This record gives sequence, C-alpha cells and structure tokens, in this order.
Amino acid sequence: MKTILTVLLLANVLIGPWSVAATPDLELIMSDPDWIGNAPQQPWWSDDGDSVYYRQKRSGEDFRDVYRVPSGGGTVELV
Repeated sequence: MKTILTVLLLANVLIGPWSVAATPDLELIMSDPDWIGNAPQQPWWSDDGDSVYYRQKRSGEDFRDVYRVPSGGGTVELV
C-alpha cells in the first residue's frame, strides 16, 4: 500500500505540471494563428484539368503564394 501511494505521488509530481502546460488556452491560440499551420485556400482546377492550383499564406506574413499540384499526384511547385 505504501509503495502504491509513493508511485502515485511521484507520478503526480512529475507529470502534473506538464499536463497543464501542454493544454493551449484561447489566448495562446489567438495570439499567433500561424502556429497551427497554413492550410491551402481557394483551390481551383487548371483549364485543361491536369493540375490543381491553390493559395497558401506565408508563415509570419500577410502574403499568399500560388502553388500547383498535378491532378494525378506529384511534386508541389510554387508558381
């Protein structure tokens, strides 16, 4: 019984602070939206249907770049 209480106490001391710090709050989330990542925006097909184009926001800036992806898969390229 004493061993179990010691293990539980140690687990609470060692894990407790990190479990609270790992949970982001609303203030952290809204302070910098780039920490979540920049999802592709406004996708559209090319006229011939061979590629998909989309815009993506640059991290830390307000600019958006245009990227092209072949419709069958492949390497993404900056246009």
